[in-house]
Amino acid sequence: MAHEEEYFDEEGMEDEYLDEEELYEKSDLPWWVRKAPSVLISLGVHGIVFIIMAYIVMIQIGEATPADLLTKAEHIRQEYDPEKERALMRTPEILHEKIIEHPVLILEEETEITTDIPRGTSWDNLSNKNLSSEFAVDAYGLGGGAAGAYGARYGRGSVLREGGSAGTESAVLAALRWLRFHQDRNGGWDIQGFSRHCRGERCDGAAEAEHFDVGATALALLAFLGNGQTHRWGQFRANVNRAIQYMQANQDADGCYGRDTRESWFYNHALGLMAMSEAYAITQDPALRSTAERALKFGLDAQNPGAGWKYEPRGGKTDTSVTGWMILALKAAQTAGFDVPEKAFQDSIAWFDSVTGSNGRAGYERRGDPGSRIRNRPDGKDGHFERQENMTAVSVLCRIFAGQSRNTRSIQDGVKLLMNQLPEYNYPSHTKVNYYHWYNATYAMFQIGGSDWKRWNEAMKTALLQSQRKGGCADGSWNSVGEWCIVGGRVYATAINALTLEIYYRFIRIRETGGGEPR
Repeated sequence: MAHEEEYFDEEGMEDEYLDEEELYEKSDLPWWVRKAPSVLISLGVHGIVFIIMAYIVMIQIGEATPADLLTKAEHIRQEYDPEKERALMRTPEILHEKIIEHPVLILEEETEITTDIPRGTSWDNLSNKNLSSEFAVDAYGLGGGAAGAYGARYGRGSVLREGGSAGTESAVLAALRWLRFHQDRNGGWDIQGFSRHCRGERCDGAAEAEHFDVGATALALLAFLGNGQTHRWGQFRANVNRAIQYMQANQDADGCYGRDTRESWFYNHALGLMAMSEAYAITQDPALRSTAERALKFGLDAQNPGAGWKYEPRGGKTDTSVTGWMILALKAAQTAGFDVPEKAFQDSIAWFDSVTGSNGRAGYERRGDPGSRIRNRPDGKDGHFERQENMTAVSVLCRIFAGQSRNTRSIQDGVKLLMNQLPEYNYPSHTKVNYYHWYNATYAMFQIGGSDWKRWNEAMKTALLQSQRKGGCADGSWNSVGEWCIVGGRVYATAINALTLEIYYRFIRIRETGGGEPR
């Protein structure tokens, strides 16, 4: 055969062809030279396989940030106890991290942050800005008043004083952990596809809507901020940082957050304005000022003259729900130091007056109307949700935030209606579950204070703490069973309920002068 070579022995006689082993035995070359071809071939093949595998791994790692990898690692390490009880006075298992000036591990690089603003060093003094105003959203310390309004959360803090407990704080932190584990890499929360981040059994509760990711992300961001977490400090700072970047990426040239061609998109902007204004108010980070200012201008320009807001900027129609979120957003912007015309608040009060009946009940678009109702149950069960005083709660809260005295008749009448409908998690029908209503009414009743607040607070704690999920990947979240959960799903339910349980320190209670006007 042409490719074969002949070998001869020492006498020059033609020998039979030798196999490879016999050939090596007859060779005078060192053993390592004789073995080199096969070794090199083996090393080459293994090297190619190693390079291919390393390339695949590097692609996967390259797509994930250090925060992603750390979050996944922590998720795997997290221990769940399915029998765990979130009692009202339960000792929190998740404690606040000690805040240090130069942490050993930096999850994400901090960009465009000035160094001349002092950072907090203890739970007694964590605010970069001492806000002296007594108005509601002005009570920011480290995130929503944890250090500014009443001092530290524990000890002399407002949690126990105002009716909270170690159990409520534990529930909040468990909710924030669930949100952390289900955040997308881009910083947002996908209200339909969040379950792709689940470990083990997947969480249910996906929303049917798909264009409220920006609004849901703003709610989640508010929940972190309200607990004292920012992009500069706190155990969730990486998550907050990514959420802020997501909000900025979803703001258009006009300053609008989450604009969409589908109905109701303005909720995205109202919540976005509120979240980014709070983020700036708390940290005073100059990098956040422009995005919040542009959002404020867009929101003010969108108000209907002499009234409030609805789905389209200056569309001529107003509803109490969108107007309510915008009043909270404007108050947050005012707290951040931005100029908010008093006329914006007074026009809103005029709207609330126009839809409020003689009994104190506020309508959605006109006096006495029942408001919007959900036609289909998110849990697939038959029957309708019981009517709640949704718009009345919004009206009471926003009237107080806009400057009206608690002695105003429309506020007092509204409070009576709210107290006739205390929070109740009526499992298994859930016909009385409405997280949106509970949020607004809780903040309204906190402003009212007194015995009514104590009654409301006890009912609210019972409803939320006993219904929070325990164990598994859903631990810390709330099931998507309430009215309006069909729009925002489990992400919305968890974020807004965490905000409700932050009531004890997020906003300060307004104090009024002897004349009955807010001071």
